[in-house]
Amino acid sequence: MGKLQTEVLELQAKVEKDTARLLRENRNRVFAVRLAQSAQKEIDRVREQVEQRGVRFDCKKGCAICCRLEVQALPQESFRIARKLGERPDRESLIAKLSEHVEAHRGITDKRQRKFCPFLLDGACSIYEFRPLVCRKMDSLDVERCKEMGETVPGDPEMFYKAEAVMTGTQKAYARLKLPNEAREMVASVLLALTDPSAEERWWKGEDVFEAGVRPPS
Repeated sequence: MGKLQTEVLELQAKVEKDTARLLRENRNRVFAVRLAQSAQKEIDRVREQVEQRGVRFDCKKGCAICCRLEVQALPQESFRIARKLGERPDRESLIAKLSEHVEAHRGITDKRQRKFCPFLLDGACSIYEFRPLVCRKMDSLDVERCKEMGETVPGDPEMFYKAEAVMTGTQKAYARLKLPNEAREMVASVLLALTDPSAEERWWKGEDVFEAGVRPPS
């Protein structure tokens, strides 16, 4: 077993163990949602370590090529984003913007036909501080190759595999509490979290509320 593979497996096990422990010690949905930032900080830490060994990522503020890709977010991440956005004075206009984005992308599978993420403002991410794991691990070594919109992003192996380990470990920890942990399309999930006051509580009780945009019976 190679050194990187060993480190990846150890990281996944540590994230799962630590996250599961925190969830057991703090059995409430508010904490479970806030805990999303723990995995996000872990990926940021991995990125810093990769940069310390000399890797130079080509991503910079203003480069938004990957912001046209479909983004998958874990349930707790979508709820955390919704909580932050719910505090904004332009909440209603934001909901309208997200609704328009969701409708415009129904049935679209070609990423070249996708519009930019609705959270992208003036070339920068407006939810950068609490963006999901998928966005945090999207670090490119060659932006020019990204412009080709190929199937893969030219990235660093350590960054890729350790970021995957953090995400997998997190999902397994939430699964231990029987909380739905599948990543779902971010914009539609955040929209549901913003417009359905019961969604977070239903998720905490074990319902996969983001599956196909599930809503409570009327």
